[in-house]
Amino acid sequence: MDTKDFLLHLKSLRAQFEVQLLTGIEYNRKLLNLHADHAAALLVEQPGPKVVHEPVTVPAIPRGLTSEHVKWAQQHDWYLTCGLDINGYYVMVRNNVNPMDSELHASELEFRDYNELRAWAGY
Repeated sequence: MDTKDFLLHLKSLRAQFEVQLLTGIEYNRKLLNLHADHAAALLVEQPGPKVVHEPVTVPAIPRGLTSEHVKWAQQHDWYLTCGLDINGYYVMVRNNVNPMDSELHASELEFRDYNELRAWAGY
């Protein structure tokens, strides 16, 4: 459908609506279809360079700690402290290690990932 045909159809459609041969809903449906047909014909005839879209790498969603995760950690004996900074919540835990089978030594570990914290805790 070229532009001349489109304008003729549009004028005819408007006239049908004005003399009440079409209801408002029918007019709107036919009008949308007419515009879609006209636009489709124009888009198909448009020459142009092919656009190649490069794949986009979506960064991994950070699995940071939430306040609920911190509350969960606070219930355990290995919990030391927590904090909130620009990177989100973190939890400090007591890591009891037994080097060379001698007495226990405690070190502190920081966790910002809930899955890593759960894995460390043995869940």
